[in-house]
Amino acid sequence: MSSERVPALYWGEYSDSGCRSRGKGSCTMRFKGLHSSIKAMSALAVTALLAYPGVAQAQVITTVAGTGTPNGAAGNCGSGLATGVNLEGIGTRANAIDAAGNLYITQENVICKVDTSGVITTVAGNGTAGNSGDGGPATSASFMSITALALDSAGNLYIGSMAGGVRKVDTGGMVTAVSSLNGFVVFDIAFDSAGNLYASQTFDNKIIKMDIGGTVTAVAGTGSAGYSGDGGAATSAMLDYPFGLAFDSAGNLYVADVGNKVVRKIDSLGIISSVPGGAFTGDMGTSMNSSGIAFDSADNLYISNGSGHTVLKVTPDGVNTIVVGDGTSGYSGDGGLATQAQLNGVADVAFTSTGAMYVVDGFNGAVRLVSFSNLAVTASLPATATIGMPYSGTITITNLGAGPANSAATLAVTGLPDGVTLGACNIASLAVGDSVTCTVSGSPTAAGTSAVTATATDTADFDPSNNSASASVTVSSAPVRPTATPVPTLSQWGVALMTLLLAAGGWMSRRASGRRH
Repeated sequence: MSSERVPALYWGEYSDSGCRSRGKGSCTMRFKGLHSSIKAMSALAVTALLAYPGVAQAQVITTVAGTGTPNGAAGNCGSGLATGVNLEGIGTRANAIDAAGNLYITQENVICKVDTSGVITTVAGNGTAGNSGDGGPATSASFMSITALALDSAGNLYIGSMAGGVRKVDTGGMVTAVSSLNGFVVFDIAFDSAGNLYASQTFDNKIIKMDIGGTVTAVAGTGSAGYSGDGGAATSAMLDYPFGLAFDSAGNLYVADVGNKVVRKIDSLGIISSVPGGAFTGDMGTSMNSSGIAFDSADNLYISNGSGHTVLKVTPDGVNTIVVGDGTSGYSGDGGLATQAQLNGVADVAFTSTGAMYVVDGFNGAVRLVSFSNLAVTASLPATATIGMPYSGTITITNLGAGPANSAATLAVTGLPDGVTLGACNIASLAVGDSVTCTVSGSPTAAGTSAVTATATDTADFDPSNNSASASVTVSSAPVRPTATPVPTLSQWGVALMTLLLAAGGWMSRRASGRRH
């Protein structure tokens, strides 16, 4: 799993097909093709300890890889369109996305790549279980029960497996072992913004860090299973089956502490705490792939809930909602709302920078795509207005997300001056990349300053931070017009008198002229 914020965050997962223990004792289970006696873990289930989450109107769900009919351990990724290939029901447990938008998917012993045109190919693994081939082409190497998948900022692929250690596939397709991590069995991998690698040692109840120089240190967990240490140093805290890892935008590390049914946060000072809204309870059931976690660009936390067949969203203030899955096991719903779809053993989640979410539908051998909207609101309103004079401005809503707006999306404007109103404005189902410009107009009827706020409401929007725009409008009284001074005019009698005077003046002038002659 890569924790780079661009283009996305990625998480690795795993699943089982045999363990049925509901307690914390050991049980024999088939784990990625191996029989192992390990501790059975509880799920991060849908029911929150504080409150049962609501259901959000998520966006349309589609399948981008797999058919929903899982294959056995096929040993390869097939070819052609990814939607025509039967992926494994056990091995499909993690995904990652590179900067070009190509999707990478784990299978039991191989890594598949789905390019942006939907074509699938094998990029690592020869299909046989093993741990050989370092120094050569990744497609000729053998892997055994892949557990984790991540991309660093340079586009190198990191792979964890049950064989122990982490292996790197560079951008040229060559595979090497990460020597500092030889012998470590890790179940998830994340990179911080500085390029340091973090990995969950699930069986050992620890989180380790390998810095860019190759030095490995423990960053969380004492090695003993338990639940303690909140408010203190993470290295002195007890974890129980730590699994999924993710970084938020501030660089804090989050850990799915699966056995304790809680998400833990480790801040930049190494202090550990439990995340508000990240405490869950539930029955593990028949699924073991319940702890992939991810952040979107608005720092909402998403948790894959394998046994609940859902994806849960936790906002920064701790509000829980179901955004994918109806909670029943099955494979259905493509083309409809994600909250009404059936999934089976959700193993992993990953976000792109545009807000599209990839969901590993593990036991169905599929990867599903859920696209969310992102409505950005801008306001262009003149800052001054006058009572009784025409006034108008515009509000523009643009969908910057990866999916259309919900059919119930609306725009509301508050604080408009008296006499000014919002005209017809329909943003329902606003398509990706499209904009709608709405007009506010009228003639103000009262003086004063108004704080105007325009807010788009869309339950499918993954980033509410840009859903509002504000402006201040000051209305002044109408100016007093000065009274005009009337210009004197000649009356009708005055005109007649003037005519007589002019005529008399002319007669007298002619008479005087005659006398001189």
